[in-house]
Amino acid sequence: MDIKERIDKLRLKRGWTLSKLATELGVSDTTVYSWFNEQNYQPSRKTIEDVCEVFNMTLTEFYSEIDLDSITAKEVLLLEKFRDVPDNQKDQVIEIVKSFKRK
Repeated sequence: MDIKERIDKLRLKRGWTLSKLATELGVSDTTVYSWFNEQNYQPSRKTIEDVCEVFNMTLTEFYSEIDLDSITAKEVLLLEKFRDVPDNQKDQVIEIVKSFKRK
């Protein structure tokens, strides 16, 4: 999913129009419309930071493919336990988890 698709997904999840998104970001409607109409347009880092602020999320959450609203209890538990793993062993844990990936 590209940046524009991520922004649009967040916007639609809130039920916002492009105009409402523009208002929340403090930019003109034309600015937001151009994001989706100009083929080669890529929002600046500042724009993405502003989007994250409006949607109350971090840049990491924005760029992640994980929908935090649908994360399961087991996934939360896994993350909590991962935080307890010593830093020098975290790569090993990641490799072990990768080995269980469905084929």
